[in-house]
Amino acid sequence: VSIKPDGLQFIVSASYSDTGGATDSGEVYVYTQNNGLFSTTPQIIKSPSRELSERFGSSVAFSDENLFVTSLNGDQKIPTTFDGTSVGNVTANTTFDNGFTDFSNIKIDKGVVYVYESVNNSLVYSEQFVYPLTQTTFGENIYANDNHVYIGMPDQFNNSTKGQLLDFRKNKKYFRK
Repeated sequence: VSIKPDGLQFIVSASYSDTGGATDSGEVYVYTQNNGLFSTTPQIIKSPSRELSERFGSSVAFSDENLFVTSLNGDQKIPTTFDGTSVGNVTANTTFDNGFTDFSNIKIDKGVVYVYESVNNSLVYSEQFVYPLTQTTFGENIYANDNHVYIGMPDQFNNSTKGQLLDFRKNKKYFRK
């Protein structure tokens, strides 16, 4: 459960819900207050990926304008880029088959955080967070405050230290790490 800071919306997550025939894919229910009463018919949000055992809604957090939802077993699709070679003022990018094929590194069941924006009392999908260096479950712990969302990864190892905290910050229109 998470309550929007203004108190006008709250969400209940059901990360083990079987939606669309996918076991444990998960969903969240958004209840909005109108005229002092919360709706009895919630907005139902499902993962854009709709993967089997994704556990969408494992962690949830509200900020003033955004809802953050973790898919604990979501697959991270990280685009692979081929650096261009600069000659003078011209950068030549490497493309294959006229750019028809996307090259991606897919990290299976590492976790994804989806971002939803509040538009006219409804929440609409806007972007997703991934972390290419994740070794453990990304998005297990999330906390939103103003234009920041903090993602804790207690089991992440970096040399001899254990644990990592990522800060995604909203700059006008989108979030940056």
